[in-house]
Amino acid sequence: MDQHQHSQSGVSFFCLWLITHLLTWTVGGLLCIPVTAILSQSVLPEPHGKVDDIIGGLIIIVVCLTLTVGMGGIIQWFSLRTRLHLSWHWIAISLGSTILGILLGLSVGFFLRFPIGITITATLGATLTTQEVANMTALMVWAFSFATIGVILGWGQHLVLRKHVESPNVWIWASMFGLTFGFIAVVAVGKVAYWSVLRMTAADWALIGGVGGGTYSLFTGFALVWLFRTPRHTSTLEEAETYAAR
Repeated sequence: MDQHQHSQSGVSFFCLWLITHLLTWTVGGLLCIPVTAILSQSVLPEPHGKVDDIIGGLIIIVVCLTLTVGMGGIIQWFSLRTRLHLSWHWIAISLGSTILGILLGLSVGFFLRFPIGITITATLGATLTTQEVANMTALMVWAFSFATIGVILGWGQHLVLRKHVESPNVWIWASMFGLTFGFIAVVAVGKVAYWSVLRMTAADWALIGGVGGGTYSLFTGFALVWLFRTPRHTSTLEEAETYAAR
């Protein structure tokens, strides 16, 4: 394939990757509506205060994130199969890595909350109110949590990609930055719209999915286009094993 054809192919794949993620994450956002309703009515107690509201919102975020990223892994498999002989292992690893990443991400956020809060208070406490310090601490804690999720998800998926491309570690970085900045973009939009996780409309949930998925797909899409430029050359035996695993 010459340079011009490769460039056209890369642009076509990037557009496919971007559109499918926008649609999938938007649908995932809309599916959070019944999830929120079910959890709010049958699992979560009626919020009576700020703590109850935070816990309820946290549970909903975890469930919705698992659902959306899991759906994204399935769509990724279909999209990547247009360029790679990819086995179904991608789906299983994506789902498993998402769950593991969320558990580790929440753990990282929990243990970093105190030192981050202390650091912000010591450096910016004189210019910020108590509420602003709390908000900035929460933002950084969640950013670290999403970065951890991105690293674990990217690491799991790179185990599959390394059979097809020469620099699979790039995917880990793309996954980390994609989810981290996807979260930051959602927070920025939500801040303008004054969102509350427990009181959002269908349009809010769809926008969350679209903004998060769009940001994530920009980072990962560019990474994949670059990775496709240096495919891993496999032996005949390796190709036979790849096809047998499909």
